Amino acid sequence: MMTDEALVIAGFALIMLGVLLIFVGFLHMAFSHSAKGQSNVEAGGVIMIGPIPIAFGTSSKALLYSMILAVILIIISVILILYSKSLIVYPR
Repeated sequence: MMTDEALVIAGFALIMLGVLLIFVGFLHMAFSHSAKGQSNVEAGGVIMIGPIPIAFGTSSKALLYSMILAVILIIISVILILYSKSLIVYPR
């Protein structure tokens, strides 16, 4: 079982890793497409409203990736909800 301090450190590390991945992805996209001149852009995303996902995309490939991401996010949210219920201590 992890302590509270370890969970806070792990959460902060995951947030920093996410920010770093976004920055590296932005740099990769900026420098890889600038030299070619012509590129094909596809986009997709997931909006999570509680545990309910809304997936969208500009192509079937982007929509498929968005739906896979939505399923992963649902699984993570269910695990976190079940884990958080085990941490609640009710007074007697």
